[in-house]
Amino acid sequence: MSEDVYRFCPLCGTKLEKQELEHEDKQRLGCSECGWIHYINPIPVVVCVAYNSSGEILLVKRKLEPARGTWALPGGFMEVGETTEETGVRELEEETGLEAIPEDLLGIYNQHTDFYGELLIVAHAAKISSGEPVPDGVEISDVRYVDPASPPEVPFPSHLDAIATFNENITI
Repeated sequence: MSEDVYRFCPLCGTKLEKQELEHEDKQRLGCSECGWIHYINPIPVVVCVAYNSSGEILLVKRKLEPARGTWALPGGFMEVGETTEETGVRELEEETGLEAIPEDLLGIYNQHTDFYGELLIVAHAAKISSGEPVPDGVEISDVRYVDPASPPEVPFPSHLDAIATFNENITI
C-alpha cells in the first residue's frame, strides 16, 4: 500500500505532510496538528500445515488470486481479536470444513506480493481432529492430502518454508 492513501489526518482532518521523525531515519506522512503518524504495516496472514493421523498434510487449490489454480496451505487474513492459532483453525474450517487442534508455531515469514503488498505470514502446525475435507467452492476449488516430503508445486516461498519446518520438527 502506498503512502498516498491518506492525504488528511483521520483524527483531526489536517492536511498530512512528510516528516522526518527524530527516532527514525526515514520520512513518513504525519499530522503537524495532533501528531498522528501514518505507518505502513504488513498485513497479518496465518497458514496451517494441517495433518491427518497418517502424517499427510492438506493442501488447497486456490480459486482466487493471487496464484489462482495453484496448490497452497489453507489460511487467510487474521481478524481483530483473534490469536494466530484461532485464525489458522478458523480459516481451515471455512475453506475445507475440517476441524483441527492448533499446535506448534512453525515460523513467521515476510513476503511481498504484487496483489496485497507486504504480508506477515504466521505458520502453525495443526492436527486435524474431525471432518472430511470439502472445498468451500468460493476460495478453494479442490483439497488434497499429500506426503509432506514431496508436495506438488506451491508458489509461495513462505508455505514451502513452513512445510520444510514441519518435516524437520513434527513427529507424527
